[in-house]
Amino acid sequence: MDLVKISKLTAEIKKGSETHFKILFDETHRIIFGVCLKMNLKREDAEDIVQETYIQFWIQRNSIDEHRGVIGLLKIIARRLVFKKVSSKQREVELSMNVPDRKEVDNNDLKGILSPNLLKRDIEKLPKCQKQIINLFYFEGLTTVEISNYLGISGRTVENNMYRAKKKLRVILNNGIASKRGLYNYSED
Repeated sequence: MDLVKISKLTAEIKKGSETHFKILFDETHRIIFGVCLKMNLKREDAEDIVQETYIQFWIQRNSIDEHRGVIGLLKIIARRLVFKKVSSKQREVELSMNVPDRKEVDNNDLKGILSPNLLKRDIEKLPKCQKQIINLFYFEGLTTVEISNYLGISGRTVENNMYRAKKKLRVILNNGIASKRGLYNYSED
């Protein structure tokens, strides 16, 4: 895949060129389809997600930076759509089985500390670069190489920031658990 060609195509797409958009689709749709299949979607669902991915890409074409990992952006869009589809199907199954809503779970349980909403809130406390890398790696499923290409930074920088972010999150989570239990967290400062 020629990244210079993709960059040029994207620049034309930003101007509204449907012809260049079709060329981009023809060059990249197999990659996005593969991402969907790796996420255990059925073939028909994967085809729907690929179509929706390119629709979303077209809608947000004016805000796309053609010099920053267009393939990575397409993968991010596809993964978000897959997660959305999977979570809505999971919700339908929970409702049909009368599984209690997550909000109804006993809040005195320590599991509440590690809920996705609280974890995302704690991630928001991180510096911008670390927060972005953690979100891309854990929630969007990108590899460190894909993050490096998307953000335009070295792979080593991605790894260092991920290490620092995990270290900070560990401290935040430990403090949250200690306060939940009424304990004090003594650190080795």
